[in-house]
Amino acid sequence: MNIPSIVTPVGINKKLIQNGFNGYKYWMVVSPYDDSSHENPCIVVSNDGTTWEQPPGITNPIATPTEGHLRDPEIIYGLDNKLHVLYGQFAEYGPDYTSYLLMVDSTDGIHWSDPIVLDSSPHRDTYTSPAVIIDNGKYKLYYVENVRGYSATHTMS
Repeated sequence: MNIPSIVTPVGINKKLIQNGFNGYKYWMVVSPYDDSSHENPCIVVSNDGTTWEQPPGITNPIATPTEGHLRDPEIIYGLDNKLHVLYGQFAEYGPDYTSYLLMVDSTDGIHWSDPIVLDSSPHRDTYTSPAVIIDNGKYKLYYVENVRGYSATHTMS
């Protein structure tokens, strides 16, 4: 897979949609990292699933942390015909270990909203690896949390 070097310093987390949107067959959110403090979500697109590029006009990353760092983005094509990227944010160290589940959305994949807080938790490693499915017109969110050890959790809209 060929992904632009601007979004792949060392490692990469990735999530993909293949519904076709705004002229591209595939849309992917990646969170490149060279250590655990740089997992800011970036958008790349492809029509063949092999060669990826940044969509013209986008500014990557589409979100940056206000504190701590971001992690594990998820991209979905929503019931409202928008792209949505969900991701976790948590403080690195110190007395405030608050975790947040945040979301940005876009009608064109180029221009992204300011983040909104979907949920928060006083535990540092909540909202790890969020995954969303749409089932019978309802959103189902799955994620890993660390309240008393890591466990999978889900909620529904």
